Amino acid sequence: MAIEIASLPLPPSADASKFAEFGREVKGVNPGTLTPEQFKEIEQLLYKHSALLFRDVDLSPEQQYALTKAFDPTSESYGHGNNKTGETKKSILHPDLKTIPRVPQVQLIGNGIVYDHEGLAEAKLKHPSHKSFHKTRVSDEDEAKGVTRFYRWHIDAALYDLSPPKVTTLYGLTVPRGDKQVCRYDDGTGDELEPRRALKGQVLPSSYVWMAPAHAKSTGLGIETEGLEMPRDELPPWEESKVKVYPVLWKNPVTGGLHFQVHPCGVSEVFVDPLPEGAEREGALYPDGAHLTNLGEVRELLYKMQRPAIAPNLVYPHDWHEKDLVLFHNRGVLHSVVGAFAPDQWEALPGGTKGAVIDFSADESKKAAVLSAFKHAWHAYGTNLTEAGGIGYTVVDSIDTMLIMGLDEEYQRARNWIASALDFDKDANVSTFEVCFLQSPSRNKAKHMHGKMFIKMTIRVMGGLLSAHHLTDDPVYLEKAKNLADRLLPAFNTPSGLPLTWVNLARGTASLDPSIKGLVSTAEVSGMQLEFKYLSLLTDEDIYWKKVEKVMDRIRKAHLQTSLAPIYMSPGDGRFSLAEVRLGSRGDSYYEYLLKQYIQTNLQEDVYRYMYDDAMNGVAKHLIHKSEKAHLTFTSELIPERTNTGAINWRVSPKQDHLACFFGGSLMLGAVTTGTLMRPISIPPKAEELSPQGKRDWTNGVNIIETCMRTHDTLTGLPPEIAYFRIPHVGWNMNGTDSPRDWYVKGTGSGDPYDARYILRPETIESLFLAFRLTGDNRYRQYGWSIFQAIEMHCRIPTGGYASIVNVDELPVKHEDRMETFMMSETLKYLYLLFDDANVLPLSKYVFNTEAHPLPIFYPTIRTGLA
Repeated sequence: MAIEIASLPLPPSADASKFAEFGREVKGVNPGTLTPEQFKEIEQLLYKHSALLFRDVDLSPEQQYALTKAFDPTSESYGHGNNKTGETKKSILHPDLKTIPRVPQVQLIGNGIVYDHEGLAEAKLKHPSHKSFHKTRVSDEDEAKGVTRFYRWHIDAALYDLSPPKVTTLYGLTVPRGDKQVCRYDDGTGDELEPRRALKGQVLPSSYVWMAPAHAKSTGLGIETEGLEMPRDELPPWEESKVKVYPVLWKNPVTGGLHFQVHPCGVSEVFVDPLPEGAEREGALYPDGAHLTNLGEVRELLYKMQRPAIAPNLVYPHDWHEKDLVLFHNRGVLHSVVGAFAPDQWEALPGGTKGAVIDFSADESKKAAVLSAFKHAWHAYGTNLTEAGGIGYTVVDSIDTMLIMGLDEEYQRARNWIASALDFDKDANVSTFEVCFLQSPSRNKAKHMHGKMFIKMTIRVMGGLLSAHHLTDDPVYLEKAKNLADRLLPAFNTPSGLPLTWVNLARGTASLDPSIKGLVSTAEVSGMQLEFKYLSLLTDEDIYWKKVEKVMDRIRKAHLQTSLAPIYMSPGDGRFSLAEVRLGSRGDSYYEYLLKQYIQTNLQEDVYRYMYDDAMNGVAKHLIHKSEKAHLTFTSELIPERTNTGAINWRVSPKQDHLACFFGGSLMLGAVTTGTLMRPISIPPKAEELSPQGKRDWTNGVNIIETCMRTHDTLTGLPPEIAYFRIPHVGWNMNGTDSPRDWYVKGTGSGDPYDARYILRPETIESLFLAFRLTGDNRYRQYGWSIFQAIEMHCRIPTGGYASIVNVDELPVKHEDRMETFMMSETLKYLYLLFDDANVLPLSKYVFNTEAHPLPIFYPTIRTGLA
């Protein structure tokens, strides 16, 4: 089909004689899939008509960038708002633009809240308005009548170290709704326009930063000279050789016409050539040439030259429709944003509706109390920093908590220790994820050491290093994380790709854990993906990504009909072993990381959404139950039992580890991630905004949190390590302690039941943190405060630190001489964030690994190999 063109419809204000050749609507071709011949024709049309319109176009950011770049293949700069050499946050354009993560050359401009748009989880757009930039502004009374102004007339000319492409492409996503407005010039001419929705000059370095403190003229064309510009010695570093000096006019190679190419706001000096010999000199300005350096004189000259060009009869106000694509020549068309929005006119881009950004203020007194508790815990350990068993994981596991809490002195000591003393060249077997640290015989034949100590190399050490690197951009953390990851890689050298439990960091050898008979833990092999994937992103080395992705592929292929995962797998054939199914020990991280992998890569890897949704269907059907009397919602375990015929029955055990209390908050987060019918959704979500699965998971999540809080109904106010729930077919006693509660701690005899311990675990607090961020319900803060007070009363050691207690239902308490590192890395961190402002580490930008180390959400540069 041949390309067709038609004249653009002009408003009554336009002088049709002046628009005979300006602007054409193009039909019969898709601008995102042009052939070379079609592009050549479009290019000629653009030079001839200055602006082109394509209606009802489906266009991806990649296609928009490719089209724009085709007009100027040498250009590498797109958008003054993200100038690589300037301090863009100081730029006047910074608040107006949001960059598409995977195509940074394409930026969003508009008004409202963007949700899940092209890799942007959430972004708040503010429509640029004359009210924040002009020296004077339209009165409130006139604005209520619909009076507005042009914001800033400009051309996208070359600025310091920034040469925008020759063509701008604007793609309409949504069209504002509201009454028409009248654009007033307010320069004494009486000019008004009803818009439709929708020489040589020297340019100063960092022009948009330089002009940011200044005010524009009421017409939006140029800057008032008030001396408000940023002093040159305060501008970002710049080079004299990169300052732009270029002609005020350029000649259109197709039409032969002359066009302005001076940016009226950015020019600081003007060079005027002398008139040629024999030219008429009478009435000419500067007939002998001049170099104008007075800023007021420069601006006045340019304004007189350019003001006639924006007369109402020469302005084309485009009547925008959704999916309009407009192209115009940057050096040939002055253009400006126009209009203003009232607060109740804010719009969201596709996928969203009007909604509120979470903006919950901090509870400063409670934050201060938690911070004090961290210092009490840290000073018991950190006053004499050691390797703590050979690796120093307590230091690494706690360092991002110090950064979040703003503990500069403690952080600096920890950082210096990591930089100078943290060493992974240890002739020792360490767990790739969880289990033990075993000292091997040294190279000088020293006696074998049998002491052991629990350690989590990936989630604690690597996670802590990567989080600290992100929060500080300090390369020492990335170097250490990569060094550790390289030493852990031998664990993946198995027939299935499932990593072995033990790896010797110095020798590069890996081995099985004899305590689980040649198997590996499902939670361990599926609980290191966030860390290894983020490391691949930072290093641009895909080996880490591919290693952990292969693990997920094996798990997916080992799929059971129930969509649930037994807690053990074979590293030989990659199949599940006949073992328990549970959300607690050795099972938890599998379910947790299905959702978090989907979130980590900006909801781009659908395979993890499908795996997560399948797993949640299985959990809802097989693992979630109600207690007999109080109808408490809890998570059970499935125990495989063979019958006389060899068939397998799955027996329900009403046992819930405290570890499983992470699941309440996780379900709520999953409900608003994979269980939504629209975006954004309300806070908390409304029933009509969630799918049936989303409603189910949200309700179960809320109820599980309530159940976990009921397990705090003990003499200490602290929960046991394991709770059993009373369900009809299991009975009331099961050798449990005598109690009218629907739950009990299992154990017999006069000794303290092992399951009655509290070891400072964070899982319920983690769920409270998520629930508060997702609902704003203050009861979750109240729950958290009651837990914190119980910890302070029963676990705090006056001389320093905190200790586990032996029995949560016994007073006075008996302590164990033990403080797990997750007390500082998780329990106190989640408490602190629960009481902090919700804008700190927002869920729209961060995903927390299973040890509470915040990692950024990113767009994947390595595409998943799973389908």
